[in-house]
Amino acid sequence: MPLAVPIVVMIAGALITAWVGPGIASRMSNARLEDVILVLLVAVGTMLMVESFLPAATSALVPETLWPVAAFTLGIGIGIGLVSSLLGVAGGELIVPSFLFAFGVPVKVAGTASLVVSLPTVAVGIVRWARRGAFADRTALRDTVLPMAVGSVIGAVIGGLLVGVVAAEVLKLGLGVVLIVSAIRVFRHRSR
Repeated sequence: MPLAVPIVVMIAGALITAWVGPGIASRMSNARLEDVILVLLVAVGTMLMVESFLPAATSALVPETLWPVAAFTLGIGIGIGLVSSLLGVAGGELIVPSFLFAFGVPVKVAGTASLVVSLPTVAVGIVRWARRGAFADRTALRDTVLPMAVGSVIGAVIGGLLVGVVAAEVLKLGLGVVLIVSAIRVFRHRSR
């Protein structure tokens, strides 16, 4: 069964909640949003770090014969779209582990599939946030978003060149560490 099936279904779910998520986020307090971010980052970071030490042939939670079962994959997509739109991220912190754990996809393939799911999800989220007036202050876009976008493109090119060089376990461990460090930063910000 081709990986395209879960990718397409996941995109569908992500687009639905990427459209709805900004409305939910605008009704949540910053403290609640930070709590969600903290728990999410610690949980996923820990899972990735543990998984990096497991044997390479870790089996998928969802057997390949069930990939077409839309409800499960749609549910993953809905969760990814919701988190993406609530937190203002592309959702890779959930997409990559979803492909790794649910479908048993190798980390390098999961990273590529993550981009395919992230791009339309982010596009819908941007449109929804723009309609809500989130980009009225162009200074933040110019001073923060533009440099981050350029850095992301450069990082993606470098990552693409290194994909055949860096071991999958190192990638999983590194992503887990980044997520845990991000959670610590969120916690420190919360305690101030």
